[in-house]
Amino acid sequence: MTPSLDQRVISIISRAAMVPEACVRPETPLLSLGIGSLEQIECVFAVEDALKVELDAPELWQARTVQDVIDAVTKVVSSRDQPPST
Repeated sequence: MTPSLDQRVISIISRAAMVPEACVRPETPLLSLGIGSLEQIECVFAVEDALKVELDAPELWQARTVQDVIDAVTKVVSSRDQPPST
């Protein structure tokens, strides 16, 4: 079974924060995982690399929780997967 996009983002964040995946929930504040601005940059690069997307950096700087990151990634992936309008 392929993990959901949410689960893939959680997995990437848990690796970047070096915490067990079970400790990373959507409502978890990034700071409580030890993810400050430098680690946030590393997470952005890890997510972009793993999912082959280009994320909106300014939007991600606003991210305070894991769910904020998931939402930003979902938005990009959804728009990428939409067929072009004619």
